[in-house]
Amino acid sequence: MKPRSLLFSLVLAACLLAGPAMDHAGAAEIWNSGELATISDSSFPMLHGMTLVWQARGGLAGATSGNTDWEIFLCDLESLQVTQLTDDDSDDTLPQTDGEVVVWQKHDPAGGNRIFLHSLSGGGPAGGVMISPADDSDNFGPKIASGHVVWTSLLVTDSYHPGRIMLYEAGGQQGARVISDPAMDAGDPRIDGSKVFWRQQQADGSVALWYYDLASASPVARQAPDRFVCNRSGSAEGAIEVLARRDGADSEIFLYSRNKGLTRVTDNGSDDHYPVISENHVAWEADGEIHVADITGFLQVPGLQPQFMLPDSFRARWQGLAGADTYLLDLSTSSDFSSFVPGYHDLDVGATTGFDISGLKEDTTYYLRVRAVVNGEITDYSPTVTVRLCHAAPAGGHRGGRMPLSGVLRLLLR
Repeated sequence: MKPRSLLFSLVLAACLLAGPAMDHAGAAEIWNSGELATISDSSFPMLHGMTLVWQARGGLAGATSGNTDWEIFLCDLESLQVTQLTDDDSDDTLPQTDGEVVVWQKHDPAGGNRIFLHSLSGGGPAGGVMISPADDSDNFGPKIASGHVVWTSLLVTDSYHPGRIMLYEAGGQQGARVISDPAMDAGDPRIDGSKVFWRQQQADGSVALWYYDLASASPVARQAPDRFVCNRSGSAEGAIEVLARRDGADSEIFLYSRNKGLTRVTDNGSDDHYPVISENHVAWEADGEIHVADITGFLQVPGLQPQFMLPDSFRARWQGLAGADTYLLDLSTSSDFSSFVPGYHDLDVGATTGFDISGLKEDTTYYLRVRAVVNGEITDYSPTVTVRLCHAAPAGGHRGGRMPLSGVLRLLLR
């Protein structure tokens, strides 16, 4: 099995030894749209799990539309099968997906833009179905999460009309509906968890953030609290953000986390743009092609607090790595792992993220490291964590069972 890098941070009420930030220049690509010679100008990728969508000119073999307009394409990253979702003479752009459906913006030559939806389970016609209102409106900027689709709609007449935030429930029985104040100009909707957020003009001309709680039994639009920030986007996954940044010669792809800082993903002669992230994959655009890389080796998985420590045992805990099939644990009394505690060399602890380590010696220093098996490949080791087991008891004694963590910490700090 091929080794890849994994940085675990295990906090065990002891000394955490954090390794230096790793620079994995030249990520191993698992897919590249340049392999499809019949399409060009691929751009604006969007990821959800193993589902990748993007826009490009041209079409796959058998397509009937010309090579000058934009079409929507999809790739299943598990099978690497590519599907063309649209095949007409209209410009189809800005695709979004939640892994179940795909939505996009289609230009209507007779008027404004329309919003279309395609079900990946085969529940919709080829080319998708229009979900925006059949009126004189311009519709743009669709976003989707868990079957909820939102976008901005603007009536197009001879007079000014404020923008409206539209909501459509995929699989629901009713059509799109307005959820913002139709008298106030609104736009830039996005979904974060169970809430839809957008920017809306106030009566005094200022702009404020508003939200609509999809989980509420009787949802209504409300103004968000002061200083509230919603930054949900396809460029963030948990505590990891992916971004394009110039390295002095051209634009490259980097990962950013608060604990680790910047980590380089690409190092090439192309300008890499529009990165998005989902689980353990990153997609971006470079020279009119979409690139996808598995970034398992770049992720730093933050540790959790330990549950307890005793003179002869402790519980190791770590945050799970997406896609991990199992974890392998090493325990040693040597910092270089030249030897191992019996039974603790590549110990398969399963897909759990916590494991009780017992039968240890008092007043002994142990060294712990973990690696994961992801899709049949073994990651590199985590940074080594040092654990010192102490023979002590809190004032007043502690009879039987597990010593509270607070008591252990007081002892260690004396």
